[in-house]
Amino acid sequence: MSLTLEQKGGHVANLFSAYAPTLPTPDDAKDEFYNQLDQIISLTPCKHKLIMMGDFSAPVGCDHQAWEKVLGRHGIGKENSNGNWLLSLCTVHKLMITNMMFQQRDSHKISWMHPCSRHWHLLDYVIVRQRGTADLNLTQSLCGSTCWSDHCMICSKLALQLAPKRCYKFRPAKKLCVQWLQDLDMLHNFQLKLDKELQNIPAADTAEGEWSQLKEATYKAETAGFRRCVHHDWFNDNDNEATAVNMVLHCSPTGLIYCSIGLSTSSPC
Repeated sequence: MSLTLEQKGGHVANLFSAYAPTLPTPDDAKDEFYNQLDQIISLTPCKHKLIMMGDFSAPVGCDHQAWEKVLGRHGIGKENSNGNWLLSLCTVHKLMITNMMFQQRDSHKISWMHPCSRHWHLLDYVIVRQRGTADLNLTQSLCGSTCWSDHCMICSKLALQLAPKRCYKFRPAKKLCVQWLQDLDMLHNFQLKLDKELQNIPAADTAEGEWSQLKEATYKAETAGFRRCVHHDWFNDNDNEATAVNMVLHCSPTGLIYCSIGLSTSSPC
């Protein structure tokens, strides 16, 4: 699963969610998974921000000296064969596992408990480019937030400035001023032009094509122009009443206006 976010300044952030094969899975399936992941990362432009997260089923250990700029100084656990697959991929594409970047309690570094040994491990990661770690504020696991899963939720706080939503201005369709066609001379000229335009229309394959051609021919044949939408002020029809009320307001010493309302007393039918 992937998601693309547009940021301010024309920057783009690409988010990827992955679920890696577990340790008992054959090596052929693991090789296929990491090859697909390698292709996805390679197709992502280098100038785009990359955020990869998910359950990788790969303990990576805490040897930050052997995996420099890939692991932080605050790792936990030991590395296994699945972790070596993931660390090799991160080394090739210059990625960093952000779970080990911050000094915090071990309870905020673990995400899954083995059902037999009851030992906690870190299998879920948030991975970014090494040059994009400046946008990262914190990555930790939330204890107790299982979300109907045997894995804890991993929370990562990133400083991303999303681009504002674009508002497209609605442009109403052009409408012919049909009132001017009440003039017989103008109506006759319009009919002549429309007949001439309709003769030059090629045959269309679909009803939508015929409608678009007919609409274009009608617009070309117009003689009275297009109708303009003019919004009249709401008080134009009540100008006399508004003037009287204004005079009473200024002439009254207390500035109060008393209005009388007439009620209809006619009986219903």
